[in-house]
Order: sequence, then C-alpha cells, then structure tokens
Amino acid sequence: MPDGSVARIIGTDTDITSLKQAEARAAEEAAETYRRHLAALEKAHEAAESAQQLAQSLARHDPLTGLPNRRVFAEALDLALARVSRGAGVYAVLIVDLDRFQAGK
Repeated sequence: MPDGSVARIIGTDTDITSLKQAEARAAEEAAETYRRHLAALEKAHEAAESAQQLAQSLARHDPLTGLPNRRVFAEALDLALARVSRGAGVYAVLIVDLDRFQAGK
C-alpha cells in the first residue's frame, strides 16, 4: 500500500515436532551406544593391564612358592656387585638349592 500499511501476509507453517523428537532419540541412542562401547573398552583395558601384571609377576617369581626367581636374583646380584665395585659395601651370597622340592606333600 502506498501509505506503508500491510496489505497481506503470506507464509507457511510446518510442524517439525516429530522430526525434532526423532533427532533427539537418535542422539540419545548414539550417546548410549558410545557409553556402552566406552565401558567395554575400559573393561578390556583393565583386563589387559591385569594380564600384563600377572605375566610380569610370573616372569619374576616362582609360581609354586611365590618367591623371587633366578632372574630377580641375577638382577640383585648385578646391583650388589656394581655397588661393591664402587666401594659402597661388602656383600655375601648364600644359595640354597632344594632337589625334588614339592609343596603340599
């Protein structure tokens, strides 16, 4: 209109409620899938760490007695010999070897 008043208004109206609800459900399902996968990954990581700790323990200790094995002895002996060579002390070594040792009998 020449006087600046509105003569008519044209528009459309579309209800997108169901679309937004579907998007929200999909986002929640994705978040739940992520949480499940994260929990499974954390559980697998803990199991791997536990297995690694067990393997390291078995590599350094006798499985029957739980006592340190020859590897640990050799490492400790090497350290002691290095200290002695620097004049840091005097050490003695006592080795006991038990033949036919069986626990529980």
